[in-house]
Amino acid sequence: MNSMKIVIQRLLMVVVLLTINMSVSIASDGISLSRTRIIFLSSDKAQSVTMRNHGEKPFLVQSGVISSLNERTPAPFLTTPPLFRLEGDSKSSLRILLKPGASLPSDRESVFYFTAIAVPAMRSLTDAADQGMTARLSVGLQNTIKLFYRPAGLPVTPEEAEGRLNFEYQNGRVAVINPTPYHLTFSWLKFDRLEVNVRQGVSMVPPFSQVEYATPSSVRQAEWMLINDYGGNSKTYKAEIKRGSKA
Repeated sequence: MNSMKIVIQRLLMVVVLLTINMSVSIASDGISLSRTRIIFLSSDKAQSVTMRNHGEKPFLVQSGVISSLNERTPAPFLTTPPLFRLEGDSKSSLRILLKPGASLPSDRESVFYFTAIAVPAMRSLTDAADQGMTARLSVGLQNTIKLFYRPAGLPVTPEEAEGRLNFEYQNGRVAVINPTPYHLTFSWLKFDRLEVNVRQGVSMVPPFSQVEYATPSSVRQAEWMLINDYGGNSKTYKAEIKRGSKA
């Protein structure tokens, strides 16, 4: 039993090095999650996510919640089961729980990342170890979605926050100012009908913060749509782009 655990640990260590970040829904013979984002209310005991294997081959899956995509630092959440085998053409439910004693801001949302790494399961773990894990392993699939911890008693609703962004033009850049306690993520953004590539740049404006976008000319109107709690699109909003003091 101990040897099997060692093999699994070696397997997952190699996977971390070879993992490719994938979208929530992969190819028809891959892995997908039932949700595109998780809203964890402070009143929740747990949240659940279903993982589905669309192909015939089994996968070994490691799940967890991290604080940063860059550093992969642990977050104040637990996932159960943290490690499991997902058979072909099947699904499995995972539960996410807040760690006992965790302390998070009560005046704004906090963002984390739920991640699930899926590795094609070997027919025999012992045989895989004997033949060399690196040689046998091709690539791991990783599903990563945002997890928002939302405290109770915030002064505005998520829907009210969607239209409260402020915009200010100054020296060839537009500052997008978020005065709300929510993380606001653009589905798309336009300045004077010129679309901003938020997919490859910064798409999320943290609470009580701002982000900036370069613009080729002075612009006067912003138009945007946000991603809502369900992974869909909000309604379209418009606002005047104000002039900064040094513009």
